[in-house]
Amino acid sequence: MHIRFAVVAALASVTTVLAQAVVPAPLSPDWYFSSKEAGQFLAGVDPTADGHRAQFLLSRTDDPNAEASLSQSIPAQPYLGQRVRFRARLRSRDLSNWAGLWMRIDGSDGKRLALYNSQDRPIMGSTGWQERSVVLDVPPDAAKIQVGLIGEGTGQLWMEPLDVGVVGRDVPVDVAMYAPFLAVAPADTMPLARAREVVNKTVELVERRGLYPRRQADYDQARSELLAALDGQTGDIKRKELYFRIQKLLWTLDVDGHSFLRPAVRPSPAAQPSSAAPPPPRQTQGRAPAFRLVATSHGTVLHWVPPPITDASAPAFSAWLRRFHEEAAQHPGLEGACALLVDLSEQTGGSAWPQMAAMTPLFGAANKAKWVSRDGQRQPVVSHARLDAMNRQYADGRANPLDAFAGGPLAVLVGEKTASAGEMLLVALMGEERVQTFGRTSYGLSTANATYPLADGSQLVLTESYYALGDGPVYHKGIAPMHPAAADEAWDASVRAAAEWAAANSPRCKAE
Repeated sequence: MHIRFAVVAALASVTTVLAQAVVPAPLSPDWYFSSKEAGQFLAGVDPTADGHRAQFLLSRTDDPNAEASLSQSIPAQPYLGQRVRFRARLRSRDLSNWAGLWMRIDGSDGKRLALYNSQDRPIMGSTGWQERSVVLDVPPDAAKIQVGLIGEGTGQLWMEPLDVGVVGRDVPVDVAMYAPFLAVAPADTMPLARAREVVNKTVELVERRGLYPRRQADYDQARSELLAALDGQTGDIKRKELYFRIQKLLWTLDVDGHSFLRPAVRPSPAAQPSSAAPPPPRQTQGRAPAFRLVATSHGTVLHWVPPPITDASAPAFSAWLRRFHEEAAQHPGLEGACALLVDLSEQTGGSAWPQMAAMTPLFGAANKAKWVSRDGQRQPVVSHARLDAMNRQYADGRANPLDAFAGGPLAVLVGEKTASAGEMLLVALMGEERVQTFGRTSYGLSTANATYPLADGSQLVLTESYYALGDGPVYHKGIAPMHPAAADEAWDASVRAAAEWAAANSPRCKAE
């Protein structure tokens, strides 16, 4: 079941041309407006052609912390026990802080059962139209689903809601990168001296290694507020409040929310499990086999869907590669495939290195994928020496089942959830001239991170470089496929198109 929307919402600064020249119409009755403080925003409809006669929120303050939202309530009954996605198109202009889609699921008693608000994957600054989505599971005891737009600060944002509908279990549920914050007890504290160590180390790393801020003034203000939170203090510091101040500093960087703090979580002994807790890492859950065969008009194509991995430890790396080899060995008919399709739709973030090691045969010596530092220095993403060492250490020298496809045409599928590590894999594969990409524009965390331990046991995940091909421009936001799917095209159609191209261009398929 799908619910179609025919409205658009926008978050606009009072200083914009729209605010000065256009009288807004009343807000559509099926949308509800709210803000933290009365009078900071005006809700209405943007009647201009550029605004698609859109519903919008109008900022009446210069407060960078002002918050407002638009929401619509949907009965949960048709979706009980199913996975639901809210889709919308967004465009922004000069957002001083952040904005994004959100979805919340409530029980009949008003208790929050699930929530995702895009704060860890925000819309920032100025962007063109892009599709975004939120996916959550609807528990059997849910009563209503809330969807909408949330924003903080000043600037302008348009939202064109598309639909709410059921999706398959292959579409991942959204879990915020900062979800561990929810497990930090409000009373949990750290000594003042340790808090200073955490803050000073964070600031030092950000300013020495991190990508630059979108606007220096925003960073300077967030830095001042973070340091001021410790000034004059004599007792312990509340951990949760400090973490959020650090996160606010990281949100000013020009990395689309990709830098974040991974807290040292110390749940109290009396704490009860929360229904909003994130699921276990996906590589530990049951899933469909990574390999399947697709028959095309030119021959059989191997469709490989490498699963994500969120655990970067050596044992997890070894286990991932072991499962890769075991599944390939157990798959009937794999040796009969004459072309390869790599499907990155499951790559929603985590570590990219086990997948890179498995893909070693697919990378040539002239691969063009580059890391680009904040000052423009470029380094190759693909290092055969490094990948060979990983395979020796973690794959025990086993023959790679992808060897048969080395040097041949390669089709790559990308989806709207392909993010972070998935976008690193995408760029690495695009560094091969024989590659063609299909599907939908990737999520838009197309930057590279490094992880640093902090004094209290937390970790700073800091974005330090962009990606590019050769001497070309760096990627920013989502990466569009070479062969984009139609707006309403089913995923299977993209799989079919990619497989047909791979087989039609493979000498092995033609020889057969």
